[in-house]
Amino acid sequence: MKKIVVMIWMLISVVMSAWAQDFRTWDSFHEGNKNKHSLISRALDKLFAPRPAKPAWVQAIEKQVRNITPNGGLLVGPIVTDYVPSQPEPAVATHQQQAVHTAKQAWQQALSKHPAPVYGFQVKVLRPQDVAALSPAEVKNVTDVLSGTVAAPEMEVYKHYIVRVTLPGEQPIHLLFNCYMRELYVVRGNANLPQVRLERMHK
Repeated sequence: MKKIVVMIWMLISVVMSAWAQDFRTWDSFHEGNKNKHSLISRALDKLFAPRPAKPAWVQAIEKQVRNITPNGGLLVGPIVTDYVPSQPEPAVATHQQQAVHTAKQAWQQALSKHPAPVYGFQVKVLRPQDVAALSPAEVKNVTDVLSGTVAAPEMEVYKHYIVRVTLPGEQPIHLLFNCYMRELYVVRGNANLPQVRLERMHK
C-alpha cells in the first residue's frame, strides 16, 4: 500500500513539475515576443495611417513642375520658353544683413521639410529692404506657412510657372515661387518685381 501511495505521489510531482516548466517556458516566450509584436503593430499603424493633405500651394507647385517635366521618361521633351529666368540677388546693406540672413535661413529650413520638388527650392531675397523690415512675428508666420504647419490664406497660379502665396496684413507678404528655376522670392507690399511677370491664367 505504501508503495502505491509513494508511486502516486511521485507521479503527481512529475506531472506538476512538467506543467510548471511548460508554463514558465510559455511565459518566457510571451515576454520575449510581446515587444516584437507591438513594434510590428506600430510600424503597420504608421504605414497605413491616413496622411495629412498637402497644402494647396504645395500641390500647385508639384503640378507646375510636372507641366515642365518631359513625360514618359524621355530625355528630351517640349522646349519650354515661357518661363522666368533665375533672378540675381542684389547686395544687402550692412545694417540689413543679419535680419535678412536669419529670415532666409529659417525659410530655407522650412522648405527642406517637404519632399521633392519643394525641398529643392532656393530662397532668394530680391528686395532686402522688404525682408529686413519684417517683424519677428511676420518672419515666423512665413516660416509656419512654408513648413506646412499653418494654412496659406491666399494662393494663385500665374502664367510662366509662377505660384503666389499671400499672407494678409497692413502690407501683405507675397511668396513668389518660380517653379521653372525652383526659386522662392519673398516681398512685402507690392508683389511686382521687374523681371517676374505675374500674368493671370485665362479662365
